[in-house]
Amino acid sequence: MIVLEVELNGQKLVRAGREDLSVLNTLVNAVGVLGSDSKGTYKEKDSYELFFHVGGLSSETDNQPGNHYDWAKHYPLQIGDQIQVKIAESHDADPPLKKNLLNAKCQNNKRKKCGGNAEITILNTKINMRMVNL
Repeated sequence: MIVLEVELNGQKLVRAGREDLSVLNTLVNAVGVLGSDSKGTYKEKDSYELFFHVGGLSSETDNQPGNHYDWAKHYPLQIGDQIQVKIAESHDADPPLKKNLLNAKCQNNKRKKCGGNAEITILNTKINMRMVNL
């Protein structure tokens, strides 16, 4: 299986992967006031936050909904940190810290519309979305 081996400042943090995954990712985030002309974000108007995430998604099957897995969620970083991500093949991986059902509300409603409304704020702009699974 494909795994992501993540190190922070030379120390192993996690080897993420599962045999049932269809998506595996790591994200490094810098959010807030990042430069002298930045207005920040809704939550970070006067400062910034640095963090990363390692996660994955398994696919839905006929009998089971898919799952979202977290190996590192909102893991704090600071200026000067070095993150190394190695893409490898392995039979072994660390167990995820958290597992959530994808579309838990929809698992008994196959091929029917289901979802919900969401409001998010990106760059101080509110966006309303309607989520639908078909």
